[in-house]
Amino acid sequence: MNLQLDHSDLLKTWELMHARNAALGPARFDFGDIASHPLFLRASRGRWSRLAVKAMRSPELLFPITYRQLLGLSKQVVPSLFYHLGLTCCDRERLPAASPDAVAQTEAAALAALDLRAEAEHVCWKHPYDHHAAAWRTASPDDRPPSCAHHTGRVGLMLLRVGRAHRRADFVAAGGSAAKALLEYHNWHAYDDGTYTVSYYPSSQDEVINTGADAAVLLAALEADQREPWMQDRLEGLVRMLVAEQHADGSWDYCTRRHYQTFGGQRAIDNHHSAMNLAALARILAWDVLEPELGGEVGECLEKGLRFYLDAFFTADGSGSYFPGGGRPACVVGYCEGVSALCAALSDPRRLSAGLADQADRLLPRILARTIDEFFDPATGDVACERWFGRRYRIQSARWGSAPLMQAITDYLTLTTGRRGEVPVCAPHAGECVLSPAGRR
Repeated sequence: MNLQLDHSDLLKTWELMHARNAALGPARFDFGDIASHPLFLRASRGRWSRLAVKAMRSPELLFPITYRQLLGLSKQVVPSLFYHLGLTCCDRERLPAASPDAVAQTEAAALAALDLRAEAEHVCWKHPYDHHAAAWRTASPDDRPPSCAHHTGRVGLMLLRVGRAHRRADFVAAGGSAAKALLEYHNWHAYDDGTYTVSYYPSSQDEVINTGADAAVLLAALEADQREPWMQDRLEGLVRMLVAEQHADGSWDYCTRRHYQTFGGQRAIDNHHSAMNLAALARILAWDVLEPELGGEVGECLEKGLRFYLDAFFTADGSGSYFPGGGRPACVVGYCEGVSALCAALSDPRRLSAGLADQADRLLPRILARTIDEFFDPATGDVACERWFGRRYRIQSARWGSAPLMQAITDYLTLTTGRRGEVPVCAPHAGECVLSPAGRR
C-alpha cells in the first residue's frame, strides 16, 4: 500500500467513481435494504431473532446482489447520498483539471435531492427503510411529514453550501427550509442543564447523539437572515448536549444517557457516528457562532474526542476498526467519515494541541490510502461497503460506498492543496472550504 498519496492519482480515482455513478444511476441496492424485507422484519421479532436473522443473511456473504434479486428487493435512492455527492462535486470544481461541466454536475446533485423531497411545507426527506428505528417509532402524526433528521439535516447543509458557492438563492432557501423542518416536525427535548435533543423522526422520542450533531451543523450554517434569535438557543442547546454526553475518555455512545434509561438497549460506541460528532464540532467551532464560554468548552471537547477517536479506532498504519480497540474492521463509511472529520479539525490546526495535530496529520493520509486499498476496485470503479472475513462485500452501493469515498478524497485534496498553495483555499465562487457560512472564518 502506498502511503504517499499522489494528488493526480487521487483525482483519477475520484473520476473513476464519478463515471461509475453516472453509469449506474443513484438508485442502488443498499447496506440497509435487506433488513426491511418482510421476511427479515418478521424474523427480527421472534424469540430467536438474532440467530434467525444471521442465518437468513448468511447467503448474502457469498452473493449479496443475487440474493437481493432473489428476494425481490428493489433498488432505492437514499437521500443522504446527495449530501456526499453535492459536497464532493462542489469541491471538485476548484481542484485541478476540473471538468468543464463540473458546475452543472454539482447542481444536478442538488436538483436530484430536491426532486426526492417529501411532500411537505418545509423541505425534508424520508428514510426508505421501514426497519430503521422501528423500536422507537409510532404511527407518524397526521400533521407532520415522515422526515428523517439525518437526511434532512445533511442534505439541507449541502443545499446551503451549493447555493452559496453557485449564488443560487433557491438552494439557499431550500437549506433554510430544511432547518425549519427539523425545528417544526421533530420532537425536541429541553432539559434544566441547558441541553436540547432532537428526535430522529417526528414519530419517535429518541435521543440519538449524531442526529443532534447533524441538526446543530445545519442551524450553525444558516445565513444571518435565516436564523431567528430563538434558533440560537436550540443550536447552543444541541452543542451543550454533545459536550455533556461525552464520556471522560472522549467517547460518545450512540444515544444519550436519558435515551437508554427510557428505551433500554445496549450502549455502543462506534467509528462512523463518533466521526460525525467530531466533524460537527470542528465545523461549528470554525464558524464562530457560539458564545465564548461554550466555544471554549467545545474546543476542549473536540481535543478530547479526537484523541480518543484516533487512539481507539485506528492503528499507526491507518487500519480502522468498527468498535474501539480493534476486532471488527471498520466499514467504508467509518474510514471516510474519519477522513472528513480529520480534515475539518485540521483546517485550523491551531485549535488542537501540537501533539494531537501532528498525530492527526500523520494518520490522515494513511487512513485515506488504507480506505482506497481496502475498498476501491480500480477495474470497475466500484467501492465495497465492508470487508467480511477478509473479502470485500460488494453491492455497488453509492450511499454506503463510492459517494463517501469521493467526499473523503475531495476533503483531503482541498485541505492539502490549500496548504501547498496550488489552488486558493477559497475560490471566488466556491464558498468556504470547511462549509463556513458566508462572511465567517
